[in-house]
Amino acid sequence: MNFNKITYFLQKAHELQEELRSKKAYEDQMNQSQITKKKMDAYYCLQEKMIDLYQKGYKKIPELQSVDSQDFSRVEVLTNALNEKIKNTEKYQLYSKYLKEIPELVKAGKFEQELEEKFFDYALSQLKLDAAINDTKNKLFSKEYLKKMDEYAEEGILLYFLETPDFPILDEKITKEDLLEVLLFDECSAIKVLFQTFVTLPNPSPSMEKKIDDVIVSINNLNEGYYRSAARNIFALLESEHKNIAKSLEGFFAQEKKYKNGKQRSTKIDELVKLSNMPRAKESWEKFDKYYERIVTSTDSAIDRNAIIHGDYYSNKLDITAYDVVKLLLLYLSFRSLGDYIQNHVHIFEQAFQYMVIHTVQAELEKGEQNE
Repeated sequence: MNFNKITYFLQKAHELQEELRSKKAYEDQMNQSQITKKKMDAYYCLQEKMIDLYQKGYKKIPELQSVDSQDFSRVEVLTNALNEKIKNTEKYQLYSKYLKEIPELVKAGKFEQELEEKFFDYALSQLKLDAAINDTKNKLFSKEYLKKMDEYAEEGILLYFLETPDFPILDEKITKEDLLEVLLFDECSAIKVLFQTFVTLPNPSPSMEKKIDDVIVSINNLNEGYYRSAARNIFALLESEHKNIAKSLEGFFAQEKKYKNGKQRSTKIDELVKLSNMPRAKESWEKFDKYYERIVTSTDSAIDRNAIIHGDYYSNKLDITAYDVVKLLLLYLSFRSLGDYIQNHVHIFEQAFQYMVIHTVQAELEKGEQNE
């Protein structure tokens, strides 16, 4: 480890971050991010309260028969419910009666309008934050910087999660090894900073808590020299993220598809990426999908995933380096960056679409009542 090189790298990185354009862009993003987080927390807090009330209320309806929603897409479930309302069926009349009588359902119903307002408040703020990040990427990432990122990606150093060009990779004195050394320096302090937002998520779900634990354990194993153990955890995280991204929009317009392997999931993600307005999403996805495939198939890769996962202790690729683990962590950050962007937008689209369907039906009903 060359301390002079690390000092030089950190000095140049600090100079980049202190540039007026970068500094202002970062401050603008942080301000909008804080606003969005408050609105998001307010929306999900009210949503959880309503779900709890509805669940308690539904238990008090003796005639309620559960329908296997797996037989329908979410849009079909909504449409079926609205058809009951339009036709004013006996089932709908009975359900309406309970909505007015059961205290939990009455209370939950009073929150519906507020929830809708909080959703659109959060959604518009999220889209504004995405626009700010996209604008920053378009303005601050030069063609030279993007080209250099692609060169790094060819060697498995994926930096597409960056929202501002913070690493001085254009400096001729700085090498790819220097970047990896900086990330490993001082017990992986820089890596911990990169994962700070992820590991400090407020009120994470049970599954997210386990992911956070695996990230923390992976970094600790990296620090202590247990590289294979770190890699096993990261492979699990990568597999989970790959599956989660591919699930986006599944079961919404049509019944959920089951993907048999990583290649089928990658094909689905290809389709989602084409719909995304994230700058260079297509180009960056192609780069880290290619690298991920090399790892998974153990083709032309220094890392033999199958040997590490399945315990092939005779493989000559079983022993990996700290650099290999850092590359896997950077790959996971790239997956998270793309996945969060796609899944946030899909969630907003799905909710907005459902509200549109509901309001369209309500407008038609009101129009029909006026014509009578």
